[in-house]
Order: sequence, then C-alpha cells, then structure tokens
Amino acid sequence: MNNSSAALLPNLPASDKTRWIQLVVGVICMIATANIQYAWTLFVPEIQETYGWPRAKIQIAFTVFVLVQTWLAPIEGYFIDKFGPRLMVAFGALFIGASWCINAQATSLMGFYIGAAVGGIGVGSIYATCINNALKWFPDRRGLAVGLTAGGYGAGSAATILPIAAMIESSGFQQTFLFFGLLQGCLAFVAAWFLRSPRSHEVKASKKLVQATRDYTLKEALNTKLFWLMLVMFVLVVTGGMMAVAQLGVIAKDLGVKEFQVDLHFFVMAALPLALMLDRVMNGISRPLFGWISDNIGREKTMVIAFTLEGIGIIALGYFGTNPYAFLILSGVVFLAWGEVYSLFSALAGDAFGTKHIGKIYGVLYTAKGIGALFVPAYRRDTLALCGAFFFCLLANYVGFSWIVAMLAAAGFPQVDASNALAAFNFGGVGGAIAGALLIQRVGSRVTLLGMSALAVLSALVMAGMPLQPPMTPALLAMFTLTGGLLNAVQTTMYALAAHVYPTEVRATGVGTAVAVGRIGNVLASYVGAIALDAGGAAAFFSTWAASMAVVSVSLAVVRRHIPRPTP
Repeated sequence: MNNSSAALLPNLPASDKTRWIQLVVGVICMIATANIQYAWTLFVPEIQETYGWPRAKIQIAFTVFVLVQTWLAPIEGYFIDKFGPRLMVAFGALFIGASWCINAQATSLMGFYIGAAVGGIGVGSIYATCINNALKWFPDRRGLAVGLTAGGYGAGSAATILPIAAMIESSGFQQTFLFFGLLQGCLAFVAAWFLRSPRSHEVKASKKLVQATRDYTLKEALNTKLFWLMLVMFVLVVTGGMMAVAQLGVIAKDLGVKEFQVDLHFFVMAALPLALMLDRVMNGISRPLFGWISDNIGREKTMVIAFTLEGIGIIALGYFGTNPYAFLILSGVVFLAWGEVYSLFSALAGDAFGTKHIGKIYGVLYTAKGIGALFVPAYRRDTLALCGAFFFCLLANYVGFSWIVAMLAAAGFPQVDASNALAAFNFGGVGGAIAGALLIQRVGSRVTLLGMSALAVLSALVMAGMPLQPPMTPALLAMFTLTGGLLNAVQTTMYALAAHVYPTEVRATGVGTAVAVGRIGNVLASYVGAIALDAGGAAAFFSTWAASMAVVSVSLAVVRRHIPRPTP
C-alpha cells in the first residue's frame, strides 16, 4: 500500500519508515547540540590562559549551563505538549547558535555565564523535545529509541572534538566558538522542520515489558513513590558522571597524562583529546546499547549492571589513571556506564506513567541533572556543608517543636507550664533571628554562625544536666528561651548565607536544594525525638540538640564563601 492510500485510512499504524525517519531527525538535532556540553572542557584551559581567571570560576559557566538546561525542563515539557516538537526544536536551535556566538565575544566571566545560560535554554529545549518524541513514536522499543536519540547527544561531539581542538590551536578559541556555534545552530534549525508527533493510532505498545495502561498527569506521578525513588537514583548516578564530564581535562592534567603522546601504530595523539574522542563514542554507544538490553531484560536489571560498572570505573580511575593507557580505558568505562542514565530513566518514566504527559513528567525528573550540578567542584564543598547544616539545624529545631510539651507533661509539669515552655522556645527564636541579622551585618556570617551554634551546643548541654522537675520551671523557661533563640538564629541566618554562596544564576537552585535537604531533618525530627526520650529521657533529648548543633557548627566551618565582615 502506498503512502497516499495509507493516508485515507486514519486508523492504520505508522510505517516503520516513518518512525525511523523521525528518530533519525531527532538524532541529528541532538548531535548538533552536543558540543555545548561535551566540548567545553577543551576551551577551559585556553580561557584561563587568556584571561588568568581561576579555573573554579570559569567552570561556574558549566554549572550555570547544566542548571538552566535541567531546571527549565518542566517548563519546556509544558511547551512541548502544547506546541509540538517542530517549534520547540527550532526555538532551541536559535539559542544554541547564539550561545557560542556570545562566548566568542565574551571578555568577562559574566559574559561566559550568560552564554552558558543561553546555551542551557537551547540545549534543554532540543534535548527534552527529541527524547519526548522518541518515547512517543516507539512505545514498543523505548529503550532503544531513547538510547539512540540520547546517543546522538553523547556521541555527537566525537566527530568534532578533533576539529575543534585543531581550530582552537590554529585560530583561537573565540573564532572556534563563532564558527561551530553558527554551524550547529543552522543544522538543528533546518532539521527541526521535519519533526512531528505521532497520532494515537500510529503507535503500538510493547509486548515484552509491563507498561502503564493509562496516562498519568504530572500531579498523579508526583504522588507515587516510584517517581521519587527514580529522582533520588537519577541524582546519585548523574552527579559522578557530570564531574567526569566537566573535569576530564583537569583530571588528565592532575594525573600527569594530559600531554602524553599515545602511540597506536596507525597514529599518535595526546592522551586527553584521544580520551575525549573515545569517551564520546562510548557515551554514545552506551545509550542505545543499554536501551536495547533494557527492552529485553527489563529496566531494573539493566540499571544494576550499568550502575555497578560505573562505580567500579570511577574508583579504578583514581587508583590507576596515572598510566595513560589505563586512563583511556577507564575513562571510557565510566562514560560507557554513565551515558545510559538518559535512556533508561526516560524509558522507565514512559513505561510507568504513559506518554501523554511525559514531557512534563520527565521534565521534572530531569531536574536531577541540575541538582547534580551543585556538586561539581566549584560548589561541591559549600553545597555539602550547607545541606548538612540545614539538615541538622532543622532536625534540632523540630525535635523541640514536636516534643517539648509532651516531654514536660510526662515529667509532671502542669499543661500550662509545658505550653509556656514551647512558647518561650518560639519567642526566643524571634529574638534570636533579629540578633543574628544584626550580628551578621557587623561581623559577617562566619563569626556569627559559628559563635551562635557553639553557644547552642553549650546551652543544650546545660539543659541536659538540669533536673526536669516542676520547681525548676523558671530556670527551664529561661533556658528554653535562650536555646530556642540560638537554634532559630542559626537557622534563619543560614538562609542569608546560602543566598550569598551561590551567584544569581544558580541561587534559587542552591538555596532550594539545601533547604529541601533540611526539610528531611524536619520530617525525621518527630522520630528522633521519640527515640531519644525512650533511650535516655530528657538528658538524651537535650543531648540530641547538642549533638545536632555540633554537626551544624562543623558544617558551617567548612563553608568557604561566608558573608564577609563589612569593611570600615
């Protein structure tokens, strides 16, 4: 039956030719976007040499790119479902071209940060759209289809790594940014007009895998435990891979293999460019390979194999990477095992939640990459420290909110006195927050937060040694006021510190992540308080405060970017 006859029969499924054409076009679009992420490491040494900026500050641009790309994914998912793939990819193509054109003209760090943000919008629009389209066209082969599409992104830069490196060497990084920016933008823009979404009758479900029998809305997906389990797994796996992507050039330099000339008999090449080329190939192979495997043995079993392999590869790279041949092999193993996350998680999301709203659902799930970006070297130390500080500080505060009244009532205090103790704890918090705000303006955040958290530890230990008896009510109320003031002062002042740590481009993400981790301490507080009271009564309860605030103090001492003391 020819195409014109098929068009007259609206309920026929699409031909394999139609589906594969859509997939190939999507792969081409992904290839056009790949350099913005994967070739960045080639430019960093040249930018540093030209302008003399610290490497960590230059790499903030990579973090900005990743955060913008991933945290806009839910919004992009909405527009994908609304406008379809054609307009979204064309829009993204304009932005990926503009991104490197901005980089070509940038003479300040802010210029590169803006270029990275523009690139993040463009890459995010194209990436999310093409993955979404592959999921919809191939419900029977989601792993393979998404793997091939994501593989275009992973391997897309393999063919251009050497030309980019050569042009940087011969013409400088500015001309390289401009030429390849225009080239990749035009390629994606032309390809965009060949994309379309399938109609409902044009696709058929898988016969091998269990798939959702209905389409979940974003709200319904967020109410499932599976979604949050997938998000946590996604964050953990993607963080290690992103560190390797952003820092491979630095790692090679630190291991002493960057300039080593690898002799493969047919040609000789420096270890770093060769590793980058091989890694892109491995990254690209991994997505369709593991996608195909998952179509046959299941997503979960495939994840176990891939994640184990990645962990072993990362550890081995640290131990044996000083050998240039081991560096090449092990970096390839890491990229082989890491690249599959973008095919497996998207395919699993389509299986579990259907494809009608997959643009929005996978868009939210894909924010895992943005969370992982906070743990790249530029922010890793401060992010981990802030997360720990928020977690234990909110744990201490909410242990108090949850158990003060019950603890005192059980110890024989009248209900009114028990309630007054909680009120004193809260009122002390108000005063403490005001005091913290005033102190931070005078002496900066380091002295303020370390001093208040140390006093909180001391105050809690004093309370642990006090007899919990009704005659001690006035003294206990005073101590509850003091301790509550210190705990809450630390908590509220940390918000100002977190906002200072992260620049404008990633501030909302950084602060939001730290607070979100802190909220886990909030949730666990009622259980921790109960365990402490059962184990050792009031003394153990107050000791929990002291221990928590001691961890907070250590975490805050680790933070590098404290609010400085104002200069006279």
